Amino acid sequence: MPDNDRTTDFASGTFIADQVGALLERVPTVLRADHFDRIVDGVTRAGHWALLVVAVLGLVIQVIGAPSIGATAILWGVGWLIALPLLQYVAVQFLGATRSMVTSNSTTLGSQAFLRCYALVALVGAIVALVGAIGQGIDARSIQVFLYGVGVTALWLATAWLALNPSLLGIRINRQSGAGEEAIGVLSFFAKSAVRIVPIFYGVTMIVAAIQGVVLVVGMVGDSTTELMMAVTRAEFSAPLVILAVLSPFLAYIGFVVYFLVIDLMRGILSLPGSVSAGVGRSGGGAARARRPPPRRPAARRAADREAGPPGAGAPRARSGDSSRGGVTRRRSAPVAHASRALPPACTLAATQRTTGIAALRATGPGCDH
Repeated sequence: MPDNDRTTDFASGTFIADQVGALLERVPTVLRADHFDRIVDGVTRAGHWALLVVAVLGLVIQVIGAPSIGATAILWGVGWLIALPLLQYVAVQFLGATRSMVTSNSTTLGSQAFLRCYALVALVGAIVALVGAIGQGIDARSIQVFLYGVGVTALWLATAWLALNPSLLGIRINRQSGAGEEAIGVLSFFAKSAVRIVPIFYGVTMIVAAIQGVVLVVGMVGDSTTELMMAVTRAEFSAPLVILAVLSPFLAYIGFVVYFLVIDLMRGILSLPGSVSAGVGRSGGGAARARRPPPRRPAARRAADREAGPPGAGAPRARSGDSSRGGVTRRRSAPVAHASRALPPACTLAATQRTTGIAALRATGPGCDH
């Protein structure tokens, strides 16, 4: 894991990196998590109002440009005025759903090193985008170019904000996570960040489109036919971006669901080796138990000893057809006939046990040929 010690070490030549790390430690005190949610809510609310303004301005631009384009422009303007507020319903329904889905699906990372590095890259990107927006806006003498650059700057800043506050994405730091979980955490960071900045993309796009619409309408007053056609064309070029911004919450919801389906499959694949090892261990133990020999039955030997009696004693009385197997009396004819024969006095009786487990009597001693 990366070292979290921020002590400046001039001898090692990393004092600049140490100062950058110390700066990144202080940035979350400015870019706080609770401020992010309030800013997102404000931008989203402004985007809802800006959408209605864009719908009306779209109709106005088409009506002004109708003399140079034709009556079809008015029909397009009316359709725009009706369709855009209807699509707003889709945005409203999924803006809140995506936020709850991101925070409820928790993921882990091994350290904050990746998040801090990405935050640094995003902050540099935001600065570059802002400088570029100012420069290109001045060169092109266009406020639209400047506004789009400001929108890109806002998106870069939002991603840096999320990286410095992983709790906004439902990301936990766990130093015991493996390489597979780390890969899932990194991929989840990008997916969750994209979903979380969707409200900002929606709101900033609507605000920029509304300002651009006002500028176009003001500029179209008193213009020639060619200039009117150019203004209408610029407005039509911006229409797909506006529609994409309105549908972005729904598209983000679908993409996030599909992504986490893939993540669940990846987690299942990573857990397969442990499951297979556990299954092999259980099956191996069962086979070992199955191969164990059956326990010996001492009860049969004790029954045979009782039937034989002590050494030197006379032959016990044997009931006709009785034999013992496993402590259970069974009737058999052959052992009874063998035991009932007369034995010489020097002969003794001893109990033997056959492989079948049936107790029998055998005569032993000098002069016994049994």
